[in-house]
Amino acid sequence: VNNPAGHGELAEEANNIIDRLQGHQAEILGRDNAKNGPDRSVDGVLIQTKYYKTARGSLEACFDPSSHQYRYLAKDGTPMQLEVPKDQYEQVLRGFEKKISQGKVPGVSDPRDAEKIVRKGKLTYDQAVNLAKPGTADSLKYDAATGAVTCSCAFGLSFLATTFMAYRETGDITGAVQAGIAAGVQVFGLSFAQHMVVSQLSRTGLSNALMAPSQAVVGKLGFKASATIVNGLRALTGKTAISGAAASKQLAKMLRGNAVSAAVTLAVFSVPETYKLLQGKASGAQYAQNMACLATDRRGNRRRRCSRSRGGEGRRRGRNGGVARRGDHRRPRGRHGR
Repeated sequence: VNNPAGHGELAEEANNIIDRLQGHQAEILGRDNAKNGPDRSVDGVLIQTKYYKTARGSLEACFDPSSHQYRYLAKDGTPMQLEVPKDQYEQVLRGFEKKISQGKVPGVSDPRDAEKIVRKGKLTYDQAVNLAKPGTADSLKYDAATGAVTCSCAFGLSFLATTFMAYRETGDITGAVQAGIAAGVQVFGLSFAQHMVVSQLSRTGLSNALMAPSQAVVGKLGFKASATIVNGLRALTGKTAISGAAASKQLAKMLRGNAVSAAVTLAVFSVPETYKLLQGKASGAQYAQNMACLATDRRGNRRRRCSRSRGGEGRRRGRNGGVARRGDHRRPRGRHGR
């Protein structure tokens, strides 16, 4: 994100998300770096997105500098749609009409057809630029919107798993649902905070600082191994395969993102443990052990693993709080009971 063309990629992503929210079948296609290929498609229509500082720049970027012909054509020879900033649409439309009159758009002779080709983006140029900057209202709103969608899955899974386990142990559906909601809200909140911090940090120079190490690792792997890893991950989300430099670039980007994410996750998920330490509810040794647990295992079962090592803290609570097992009315076993 933190590069001169970063606002262009974010404009593609943002326009794509808005189209999906409006009920369209939208997909990002341009990550394979295919020459003169589409950036995305909406309901089967191929789109090339251009977000330049001026309307003239957005228009001229679509025409070959040597032949002066429109260079974004589908396989059947028809022009792809040209998506431009919302505030540049009218100027680009007029300019495209002139290009058609000059015979610079293959297969199109009527200037009025410019309206079928030029597409008004959902964002202005300034909004797209702000998306690539940390701390701006536009970037915070974008991260909040994407985070709410992404982290809602974590809430749902945590709610279902906790509710099922609590009901199986207690037989109390009301208490189980309450426990599920509490677990879901906690996981959602921490995941959302992580998403916001990681997304904002990706817009700073930190990502660039990690660029050389990530590229060195990918260079050791080679093109073939990089493509295998990347395409395996892309296949899980239904994306098309890529190869060569595009795959290596994508893998290096993933490595940088994962490094930042790991550091932020440790910081975010350590907040409850740090709070307990400051409140005197956990010893220094127990805090160190729990932090080591967080650092080595960031999966969803880390809290159960950590809690099992807490001794008395890991025991289920009775009527004074939490979910109790059947039979918790019995006298406790240990030094003070038989």
